[in-house]
Amino acid sequence: MPSSTSNSNSRIPHAPYGKQWLLALLLFAGLLLPVELALREQGHLPSVTDSMALWAYQRSQVYPHPRAADETKQGAKHIVLLGSSRMQLGVAPDVLEQTLPGYTVTQLGINGTVGLAVLKDLAEDPAFTGLVIYDANIVSLARQGETSQQRWVDYYRREWSHWGRWDKMANLTIQTFLQERFLLFSSTLSPRQLLVFIPGAAPAYIETRPDRYRAAHYYSLLTPAGLDRLRTRIIDLTQRNYARTAPTSQADFLDSLHTLVRPAVAKIQQRGGNVLFLHFPVGAELRDLYDTPELRRQYWDQIAPITGAPTLHFADIPAMRALPVPDASHLDAKDARRFTLLLADELRRLQLVSVAE
Repeated sequence: MPSSTSNSNSRIPHAPYGKQWLLALLLFAGLLLPVELALREQGHLPSVTDSMALWAYQRSQVYPHPRAADETKQGAKHIVLLGSSRMQLGVAPDVLEQTLPGYTVTQLGINGTVGLAVLKDLAEDPAFTGLVIYDANIVSLARQGETSQQRWVDYYRREWSHWGRWDKMANLTIQTFLQERFLLFSSTLSPRQLLVFIPGAAPAYIETRPDRYRAAHYYSLLTPAGLDRLRTRIIDLTQRNYARTAPTSQADFLDSLHTLVRPAVAKIQQRGGNVLFLHFPVGAELRDLYDTPELRRQYWDQIAPITGAPTLHFADIPAMRALPVPDASHLDAKDARRFTLLLADELRRLQLVSVAE
């Protein structure tokens, strides 16, 4: 009697499995393709998931390429963007790279946080020699935000420092490839929206790209009424967060500059890099929080003398000051491109970059 194992293949029916799989894939595509096309017709945009893994991958890209042996001698060739959503929505890395040939731009801003923990991490990394552009204001340099990005730093140090990162990178590559190209995999559409397709569903106005730039389409994807509601919500949220995270006094703010910020800046500068503290545009409703003459004198004007790093305030650049701020806190994608071009001009003026003409 033949054994059950040696002859198990004899009981598998012969069938054209290749054709069956192809037919299944065609049927699957035929069902989903109309949904994909309909979503695009409604204005939905593909968007990737802004995960810790994507952030950690970008964090790993801030070093000179091994073949560029003389890069650190020629000056900082990496620009790293730190801060919160204003940085993510306000500076387009691809535009900055195109405008400053030879520079690689890495977006490490994190929504709803401040960049002190990442600034410290870069300062303590002896391999980092680039230029940091820091989303700076009264809140983002106060001690209260010292650890708000620490979870991302810890994740990078824990998960991206050994061979296990290759598995995460493989998954990230596949996920990003699909999300960047197909709305059916987009991070802005829930499974319910895809399973129960609702014609006329409003598209998300923010599009997250693989380089972690978040393009905000306020004017093209929001109705005037929707934009008014969003503006009211963002102003309220910003005011409440400000009350919770702002420095308790000028002395508290200056102490943070002396003990947290200046040491980090000094370490980066000693390796040939630098830090620029950049104040983004804000709407009129938020000027009392960030941008009055008294606040500038007490807070902003103290940053450069204490830290030894240059500063750039939007109000000092007429073209930056003229840009509209749709939700009172962030720039529209079209104006972010303009802001990025203006920023590149200022980087040249301040001699923070060296680009061959």
